[in-house]
Amino acid sequence: MDFKVLVTKKLPEEGLNKLKEHCKVFMNNTDSPLTQKELLEFAPIIDAIITVRTKISAEFIEKAKKLKIISHYGVGYDNIDVAAATKKGIMVTNLPYSVTESTAELTMSLMLAVSRRIVEADNYTRNANDGNWHPMLMMSHELYGKKLGIIGFGRIGQAVAKRAWGFGMELYYYDMKKTASDKLGISVKYLPFEKLIKQMDYITLHVPYIKETYHLIAEKEFKIMKKSAYLINASRGSVVDQQALIKVLQDKIIAGAALDVFETEPQVPDELCKLKNVVLTPHIGTSTVETKTRMAARASEKVIKVMHGETPENVVNERELKRKR
Repeated sequence: MDFKVLVTKKLPEEGLNKLKEHCKVFMNNTDSPLTQKELLEFAPIIDAIITVRTKISAEFIEKAKKLKIISHYGVGYDNIDVAAATKKGIMVTNLPYSVTESTAELTMSLMLAVSRRIVEADNYTRNANDGNWHPMLMMSHELYGKKLGIIGFGRIGQAVAKRAWGFGMELYYYDMKKTASDKLGISVKYLPFEKLIKQMDYITLHVPYIKETYHLIAEKEFKIMKKSAYLINASRGSVVDQQALIKVLQDKIIAGAALDVFETEPQVPDELCKLKNVVLTPHIGTSTVETKTRMAARASEKVIKVMHGETPENVVNERELKRKR
């Protein structure tokens, strides 16, 4: 077992069993992330790294003389200096097919939670129950018959559409490229970005974080949304201008928001935490036993393939590496 692998955060053991048969595995078994100093200490000895919400810098890559693959445990990989990895001939992989169902489920959960005021109702029942359960208590809104705008109509966006169709919602989407939505077996209509922003009752975000999607939803977009609109973000924090969102929620420019991701995570601004018209979760889109185990197994498979001299699937810098050769 000369091939050494670092796993930067604790993952389900069942997903790592095969990896342990082939490699020497070092795993961070604490609840705290590895510091950059600790990462740099591992850098010279490892052949592969499975990154779990860990920043992989050019400095780390430079010191990792034996490193052959950075197997990212997730979809978005903006935490990795891909250019530095490519320069050193190191493959960077991700897991675009493993997170679809759990993220789509969480999106619907967030939509329901903010629309039906579930968190407020739970808090009232536990802590402020005065026994006056009158007919107007915790008035909220139905999803049925409402317009849902899905921004980013890839695997997750389409999975959300299928679920929302079951709730009786009218479905619309915006994406850089139009999709043959008739193949989904449900009715989903394309709308240009600005029209979608203006007309929807609910807007969900399912785009990667790239230069073009930075602050995709900002002050300009909030100003043209319906006053009754809800925004749901389970993609990447920086897709939404967080300060602009706080202001429109405080001023009730829109009805509410539900967020699983933040620009400043893991820190969440106090201003957001104090608001009743927002539901907040700590980046748990993939936090199911089934998904976490499956992701660990697939991230491991990519490392094993590289160890055997094979090219794994989903090499995000494959084109650049081929050019370099």
